[in-house]
Amino acid sequence: MPSHHSDQPFASVIIPVYQHSDPLILCLAELTKQSYPDTCFEVIVIDNNPDPQLEFIKKMFPDILLLHETNPSSYAARNLGVTHAKGEILAFIDADCVPGIGWLEHGVKALSLHHNQCIVGGKVAFYFDNLEKITPVEYFDSLSFFNMKNNIRTHQFSGTGNLFVASTLFHEIGQFDSDFQSAGDREWGYRAAQKNVKFIYEEKAEVSHPARKTLKEIIRKAKRIAGGIHQFNKKTGQSSSFLEWLPPMKRMHAILFSYHDLSKAARIQVLLITMLVKYIMLLERLKIQLGAKTSRS
Repeated sequence: MPSHHSDQPFASVIIPVYQHSDPLILCLAELTKQSYPDTCFEVIVIDNNPDPQLEFIKKMFPDILLLHETNPSSYAARNLGVTHAKGEILAFIDADCVPGIGWLEHGVKALSLHHNQCIVGGKVAFYFDNLEKITPVEYFDSLSFFNMKNNIRTHQFSGTGNLFVASTLFHEIGQFDSDFQSAGDREWGYRAAQKNVKFIYEEKAEVSHPARKTLKEIIRKAKRIAGGIHQFNKKTGQSSSFLEWLPPMKRMHAILFSYHDLSKAARIQVLLITMLVKYIMLLERLKIQLGAKTSRS
């Protein structure tokens, strides 16, 4: 990026890439359209899975800093990005997310309103191939993952797909735990909360994410999250409860009686997917407890 000549704080946008080099192009293209001055931020892309296409993308966007992390962990990749970051503000986004034009501006502004003594999580909206024919799988995905507002209010963490933090505060909390394949952001948020750092939700700092289209993708995601939850509970000393095996009655009721934009048949399908994913995750955690390894795939 050009030299920094502005009263705005300089920000470092950090993007780990693992098998998402095609969507990365759209992410980078939208970063060039930000309302935040382009002299006030840099973009750091970390290749976490050798991909020759990234060198081609580097030629398309010559201002980005392209790094390579051999440890197969998105959190290790983010840590590497942080070590090379020049920004006063660290802005994390995933390679398959598309930032809104005001994403960086509103995220940085939310931090400044709290004197950079907080962590900001932004909104993740879902987009679909065909708004007229949203499938039950896509609908489930849009309801179940990346609910930043709920994560912040209920669990005191924000996913790294849309997170802002001052560099000084990040280093006070410490790096992400690179042993995690998933839920490393939750573990990092746990450490932040232990230091009484507050999380703020900023809806205007919005990114978009494509809804997953197949049940196979959903199950793969669910198993990865299950592994992360197991690691998180083990590291933080939290135990599981048999109550987790009970059907999610409140969620089931909401699906059947609140989502009026879906047909009755579609609501039943979303309900069945919800139940299937819940018990796949619980069984995956049980398998890991019995010695199976966590997986990134």
